[in-house]
Amino acid sequence: MSGITNALFLSTLRDSTVSDRSQDPATRHGHPTEGPERMTSSKVRAAMGATSLAAAAVLTACGSSSSPSTSASSAAGTSGAAGAASGSAGSSGSSSAGAGSGSPADFLQKAYAGTLGKPPTTAPAHKSGVSIWLVSCGQISVSCSNPVASATEAAKALGWTVNVCDGQLNPTGWASCIRQATAAKPTAILPVGLDCPLIQQPLVEANKAGIKTIAAGGLDCADLGGPKVFSGTLPYLAGVSGPDWWRGLGALRADYLIGKTNGKAKVLELNFSDAVWGPMQTEGFEKELAKCSGCSVVKKLDVGNQDVVSGTLRTKFSTALLQNPTTNGVSVPLDAWFPLGLSQAVTSSGRASALTVVGTFGEAPNIDLMKNNGGETASSAFSAVQSGWGAIDTTLRVLAGQAPVPQGIGYQVIDKTHNLPASGQSYTYPGLDFKAAYKKAWGV
Repeated sequence: MSGITNALFLSTLRDSTVSDRSQDPATRHGHPTEGPERMTSSKVRAAMGATSLAAAAVLTACGSSSSPSTSASSAAGTSGAAGAASGSAGSSGSSSAGAGSGSPADFLQKAYAGTLGKPPTTAPAHKSGVSIWLVSCGQISVSCSNPVASATEAAKALGWTVNVCDGQLNPTGWASCIRQATAAKPTAILPVGLDCPLIQQPLVEANKAGIKTIAAGGLDCADLGGPKVFSGTLPYLAGVSGPDWWRGLGALRADYLIGKTNGKAKVLELNFSDAVWGPMQTEGFEKELAKCSGCSVVKKLDVGNQDVVSGTLRTKFSTALLQNPTTNGVSVPLDAWFPLGLSQAVTSSGRASALTVVGTFGEAPNIDLMKNNGGETASSAFSAVQSGWGAIDTTLRVLAGQAPVPQGIGYQVIDKTHNLPASGQSYTYPGLDFKAAYKKAWGV
């Protein structure tokens, strides 16, 4: 999200104008099983040994180099499960990390290492003549458009027909897209980056019409204590629930800030209030930051889709930063906000050099921001591109009457000197050709 992802919003944008559009996304392109595996980046490096695989193609959830993984059954934890990352960063002077929780350098290594995975290696035979609709959370957001493009590419690799409808960051738009898709009677509908609660009724209508509904980077109502609504959901990592996966992304941001501030982080924390997974990231972040006795959240700032659509995001952030002069760290749950005003707010604040700003997702536009001091220092990244292929793998299995399997989509912090992909590329797991892996599993 789009990521995967996304992906991704439970919005309250009642006043936004909705103009649904469906289209063949032939011009969009992005870059996918039983027995997926998870791996720590220390094991990745050890397994690579003398091989010289470049580890520069990182998109949004991986580590500093690639290698065989440990089995999914033996993998542990969400964030920080990996060993020491490349480019260990030490710190001088006294530290304020909590007793027994490790030094600031340990937290930083944990952030760089993250938790990695691999896509499935086998799959059931795929059906022909399949038609799918991808309902984007909002094509204006790269966190939505990126996984939509990659899911389109993956579906076309199977010979499936694809239509895309842009929900435009708007609950009314999402519902309209799903109902429009239901009327078209496709084989399956894939809401990209959308959680069940605010699209529950149109999903129920699609299910009653005999159409499979697949959560492509969103949570089911069952994940939140409600009924199971989606026909299938994209599982990210073996042994990790959807909510815990999102908490892990938030925890990695805290690890990075603890390390980079030598255990003295004073954080302006942005909370995505419109998405179910937004508060989950916040929860994971705050729980991890609490391990640092010298760290604290000086201000929690709720941000919603309306702030993005109305253009008030930059002003809202700038005001909060001005009112909290002790801030030295910023936690951001969505990289898509940076090109939509947040990066300009940071660079024009007069305090950019004193701020460590950590985003989430690892999208292509953000890579250059990190490289060129453009208002974003780092990102808690995962491969939103692989999540698009994973959504198609999940759909393939549901259509074959099988349960979805974990797709090996992990995460890891990237910054200017660690795990960063080339300019113009979103983060992907280094040394892993996931497209080739999916195609081999699918027999195409």
